[in-house]
Amino acid sequence: MKFMDMKYRHVLLATTGVVSIILACPGAARAQGAGDAAGARAATSAAPAGEIVVTAQRRSEKLQDVPIAITAISAEMQTRAGITSFRDIQLLVPGAQFGDFVAIEQNVIRGIGTTTSAPPGLEPPVAVYYDGVYIARGIGSQESMSLYDPGTVQVLRGPQGVLYGRNATGGAIIVSSADPEDQFKGRIAGEYGNFDHVQLEGMINAPLSDELSLRVAGRYTDEDGYVKNRAVPGDRYYGGYKFGVRGKLKWSPSDSFTAVLGVEHSVLRQKLGSLAAFNIDTCMLCGTAGYPADYGFYDTYQNVIPRFRLNYTQVSLNITADLGGATLTSVTGYRKDTFSGDTDSDGTPSDVFMFRTPAEGGKSYVQDLTLSGKVGSNIDYLVGMSGLYDKGYYVAQLAGSLWDAVAAPFGAYPTFRDDVTTKSLSVFAEASYSFGDLKATVGGRYNWDRRELDVNINPAAVAAFGGPPMSDSANVSFRSFTPRFVLAWDNGPTNIYYSYTRGFKAGGYNLPTPTVVDPVKPSKIFSHEIGIKQRVEDWGHVNLAVFYQKSSDLQVQQIDLLAGGSRTENAASSEAYGVELDGQISPAEGLSLGAMVAYLHSEYLKYPAASLSCYTPAAGLFSCPLNVKGSPTQRSPRWSLGGNISYNFPLGVAGWVGNLAGLARYTSAYDFYPAAGGPLGMDRQAGYTLVNISGYVSPDESRSLRVGFYVNNLLDRKYVSFRGTNAPFLQYQQPGRPRTYGVRVSKTF
Repeated sequence: MKFMDMKYRHVLLATTGVVSIILACPGAARAQGAGDAAGARAATSAAPAGEIVVTAQRRSEKLQDVPIAITAISAEMQTRAGITSFRDIQLLVPGAQFGDFVAIEQNVIRGIGTTTSAPPGLEPPVAVYYDGVYIARGIGSQESMSLYDPGTVQVLRGPQGVLYGRNATGGAIIVSSADPEDQFKGRIAGEYGNFDHVQLEGMINAPLSDELSLRVAGRYTDEDGYVKNRAVPGDRYYGGYKFGVRGKLKWSPSDSFTAVLGVEHSVLRQKLGSLAAFNIDTCMLCGTAGYPADYGFYDTYQNVIPRFRLNYTQVSLNITADLGGATLTSVTGYRKDTFSGDTDSDGTPSDVFMFRTPAEGGKSYVQDLTLSGKVGSNIDYLVGMSGLYDKGYYVAQLAGSLWDAVAAPFGAYPTFRDDVTTKSLSVFAEASYSFGDLKATVGGRYNWDRRELDVNINPAAVAAFGGPPMSDSANVSFRSFTPRFVLAWDNGPTNIYYSYTRGFKAGGYNLPTPTVVDPVKPSKIFSHEIGIKQRVEDWGHVNLAVFYQKSSDLQVQQIDLLAGGSRTENAASSEAYGVELDGQISPAEGLSLGAMVAYLHSEYLKYPAASLSCYTPAAGLFSCPLNVKGSPTQRSPRWSLGGNISYNFPLGVAGWVGNLAGLARYTSAYDFYPAAGGPLGMDRQAGYTLVNISGYVSPDESRSLRVGFYVNNLLDRKYVSFRGTNAPFLQYQQPGRPRTYGVRVSKTF
């Protein structure tokens, strides 16, 4: 087995080496032609003011030319709108919900996504790419991508099964940091706000020669938490510190060859594990724990939780070469992450049940290759392959008085370690034929996946779970073919398209598990979409998308802490349809306006035995299977709408200028679990509105020095970023951030 693992990794590394040698040879690096690299440069120069060049189809194209529902946010817009975290992105994306729970990403697009943990070996259905590298594990990924020194963010809505492969049934999020440039520049910035929020960041970009450029950036953040633990005075949650540092080296020996090597390391130390009870009547131990009479929305009352610890390191190598009529692109990635933390699963100061994660994480190796170009004047083509080798692990321990009797004979609590190896290979191709303003595109991807599970448990776990073997193993393989067809009419200002796409979400094993269990089945989806993309002269754009999609064997996460945290099960089927409208215009110099609105109807067509929770005063909370046909899928608000504004203006004082910016989004009610968690119907968030504002002043038009302010959640709305029912213990929630405010200072040179 180890030999096969080494062989698989060596195949990926050897492919990288061969490609690098070919691309770096003088003939290839200096080949001249009208390939996609030159086309990308032409696209950039020809794009209307403010239009973004995107890579949604694995080639550089103008945003309005791409027949995909996509939201692209430039670095300038992120700075202007005060977007500094991954979660802020949802304020600008119709049909999307980006949340988190104890450092676990919960990205949902058009009703497809994760609502609790996607453990090693069961990746999230919204694929995330960071500097071209696919992120196989969702834990901590939002925190690690803090958007310092940003490039662009692209959110592709709907299944992306051909170009971004397996596990993109909901969509794809492509995050890019800024690349090195050929001129010296730098930036330093600082923030101070309530909850003793301190943030420092810096960037320096330096050309080392005519061919080499270096860019180094970093950010440090430290703050107190906003949730008080009333059981321990002074103890707070959702605070702590994190820092990240990134270095990029760009080599451009000619106009037709570019290589960018990136290395990044990030550290997170925060208290995130709050299970704050929100319904004392259904809480099994709250009555005996003596909850305070004035227990509030931003309070919890439980054991002291050690800090959650997250470290990750990523290395990426992106190579692009114009071969003369074609462009070859290579992305090589390595990512290592480690995570540890504890959860007080009974939610009270009583030491009854502590779910501990001494270690979780793994290593990933990624290799993508694409070749794109033209045949004659009418045919565009793209072919490629993708390889992934991921070695993930999860160590879990069940502690507290609930497990004392089991642990006593062995001197240790039940502990189990699961290792999952994922091997994935795929090939894909797409071709477009143009006739006048019409273009027809046909493509497909064939994918092969293999999961290998190894389970190792201690003697206490053998006793606790009825005598499973101390070690066991299993494996499962999946194959899939996902086609795509697009017909588009594009006359320049107007682009009208129809697309049919299929997507595939790989199956795998629920983790953590003390014994080998049956694998979760893959889920499949198909989508029809009609879209209109309209340029508004030189002002901006307005886009409309109408879609229908249907899933089978949809993978749904459920809370089951007694069985080791969360559990994924297959729903029978779901369907969704909706309309999304968004636009961004600049009607006057210095003024930018944007708006978006989305209607989404997403529900389960069949789901006869969802694992939810019931309650009676005599029995308390208990697990019960329910038929939730017709229930909305998780995090699927019927309506979401929002707007953004940024205005630059002169102050009339010795050349001083200013800026005011605002973001607002209304989200209607949505469920965190099918049927809002069960008959109690309380795992739900009511409709709410978030408003963020920011602004700055600068002594001159260069705006190199900025002194400003920010206020997030201006209206101080109380909302929850997660809510769940954990039978038999309690119903709990993670309060969203209250109003936060502070000052900012930055200097660019």
